[in-house]
Amino acid sequence: MPTVTVTYDYVYFAGGPGRTRQPRPPSGPGGFTLIQTSPGGTQSTGNTFIASPQPSAATVGGATYEFAFMDVTGGTPAGQTSFNSNTPPPPVTVDDAPIVVLVVYVPTGGVGNGGGSGASIDSFDETTGQLFDDTFVSVSPNAGGPPTPTTSGNVNGYVDTTNATETITALSPTSPTGVIFDKWVNLYPESVTGITVAGASLTVNEGTSAYELAFYKAPAPPELDPCLALRLQLADLRGDIGDFPSEAAWARAVEAAELALFECEKAHGEIKA
Repeated sequence: MPTVTVTYDYVYFAGGPGRTRQPRPPSGPGGFTLIQTSPGGTQSTGNTFIASPQPSAATVGGATYEFAFMDVTGGTPAGQTSFNSNTPPPPVTVDDAPIVVLVVYVPTGGVGNGGGSGASIDSFDETTGQLFDDTFVSVSPNAGGPPTPTTSGNVNGYVDTTNATETITALSPTSPTGVIFDKWVNLYPESVTGITVAGASLTVNEGTSAYELAFYKAPAPPELDPCLALRLQLADLRGDIGDFPSEAAWARAVEAAELALFECEKAHGEIKA
């Protein structure tokens, strides 16, 4: 049976006014800063994979980082996430792609940046397990600068709130990636004072700092038409009267096809019984 590799990528997300996300520097997997990569063995296709619990903290060069979330990609369903280091994401079925467990940490000590205040933001694709570079927010009020808060949010991943309350609205779908907004995720869930989320809108009060990722998902595949074969069959019959021995035989065939299509549409809720 074919096997795929399992890899654990340990990274951290460090915000602040000095970042750039357009273009994003190659700092590590998926745009995060790499702490380390650890092999997780192999898995046979068709198996059920569950990630292992993860450390609640990581130390890098004397700095301590606290757990934020982990995301599993490569299996089905893609983009399974957990925000508890002791509770793995829901299990996935192993396909033919490598399994990658992304384990994300943030600096310990909260969101203060030593001067002023602001929202450190970015866009995260749950399906691929990566940050991505699309323009993803509009900001209101969009006064000040240059750069304006909207430009700063998209280019630098930072919206200054030193002198104003700002509402940051996630765009959906984004371009050119075309992913759909899912939710805002506070990477410091213990720090909620002055931060309000209402759907796609994140409001950060004047003087408040925040670390927030806008989580996105791949759009759902288009729904298949369960009655498509019957529609095609009926269309063919209506144009093929010459293939029948008589017009009456053709009419009976069309009537039977119309009835079959009607029953199919009724069974699938397209026509109310």
